[in-house]
Amino acid sequence: MQRRDRLYNNLEKAENFIWELLYTSRLLYDMDFKKTLAINQKYKDKFKGKRCFILGNGPSLNKQGNLELLENEIVFSVNQFYRSDLFKLVKPNFHLMVDPLFFSLNEKDSTDYDTLKRMQELKNNNNLVCIFPYTAKDFVENYKINNENTLYIHSRYRMHDNYKKSIRMDRSLPLIQNVVHGAIYCAIYMGFTEIYLMGVDMTNILTSYIKEETELNIEKEHVYTYTENEKKRMLRVRNSNDNETMLKLHGIIFSVFRNIYEYCDQRNIKIYNATISGGLDNIPRIKYEDVVLNNRNMNGGTL
Repeated sequence: MQRRDRLYNNLEKAENFIWELLYTSRLLYDMDFKKTLAINQKYKDKFKGKRCFILGNGPSLNKQGNLELLENEIVFSVNQFYRSDLFKLVKPNFHLMVDPLFFSLNEKDSTDYDTLKRMQELKNNNNLVCIFPYTAKDFVENYKINNENTLYIHSRYRMHDNYKKSIRMDRSLPLIQNVVHGAIYCAIYMGFTEIYLMGVDMTNILTSYIKEETELNIEKEHVYTYTENEKKRMLRVRNSNDNETMLKLHGIIFSVFRNIYEYCDQRNIKIYNATISGGLDNIPRIKYEDVVLNNRNMNGGTL
């Protein structure tokens, strides 16, 4: 590790110490915060020794065959995967949404309305456990997005090299730089010892710099399609950050994937990238077919 890297690592550890103090003090005065996170304890090691599949939203999923076999597995989906026909095919058990932009939607804005309506429809999937940030709890409840299965998480710590802290849904998780990171953290807490990533293409770095509507082709970036209003919303989001910021963020996202792999490796948790092609190169690759066809129905998808 270079001297500069060691310095950054030590600064992140110091920052985590400060956040731990603030988190502990919050437990003393914010009873709703404490009780809400404590609900997550029922999932502690619930799936010990089992495997799960975490689906990103990369377009490679449209090329992947045999996805119907995931119906008998435990599956996490993220963000707007519900826009894809694959959502009904694989029937996810858990669905994670953490981007603050989802929780600042305005129902009176036509570019926001479609997304908000689809979020509200998630609660109609009785066997689906939706996981949202605690910071979004008021929004989720006000717009009736929640049901009796809904969980909330809090994330604040900096993930870094040689991260030692236990990853716990009932306390504060590492910062979620990418929604797939959050799904992995939840899977670790739930006790899964095999975690397979799919559709985590990480190729939108090649197109995220495009700011003009005439050049925008979001369908090439995700497994699902968008309405015209949603395209306008996405373009608005994209233009809220400059390219320098976006490129730096992508670098952090890749670093955290490496940190996660090292964390899992030290704890005998196997994590693999089963994505077809793509840019994620710091998590070992494996073929999806080799997993599901050779070990069919090993775990089952019952919660």
